[in-house]
Amino acid sequence: MDLAMEVQRTLCSTFLDFTGNTEEESELESLVDMQLAALRKVFRIPHKPFDETHGPTSKKLLTLFRSGKLGPFILDDLPDNQ
Repeated sequence: MDLAMEVQRTLCSTFLDFTGNTEEESELESLVDMQLAALRKVFRIPHKPFDETHGPTSKKLLTLFRSGKLGPFILDDLPDNQ
């Protein structure tokens, strides 16, 4: 499986496993932390204290997104322009 597909699978599975309320900021932060921890393994970033792995993991995810390799994989709702 290529890296982009593995990232998509990981983001989707962690979102589906999440039982919190994404409308609550603190719970949404816990989802993001959970996803970054899972992505750290996908990107094979060495184990360090969790705060130190956010940066490299986020950079790799953003690079994939900006290069278009994640495709139209966006979970954010867009406002209705009607």
